[in-house]
Amino acid sequence: MATLTLQAEKLGRARRNNKSVDVAFLVIKNLLFWGSIGLSCYGIYRLIAYLAG
Repeated sequence: MATLTLQAEKLGRARRNNKSVDVAFLVIKNLLFWGSIGLSCYGIYRLIAYLAG
């Protein structure tokens, strides 16, 4: 967890200095968000398929 907060702090500093980094950060955040939703949906789908036999 400590490394995550360190990275967030670095990103926060970089974002204040550079707007393009801000855009990149938003894109990455969105990709992680939708990726995690997609993975969980896929996991549920696999579970149902497994339970259905």
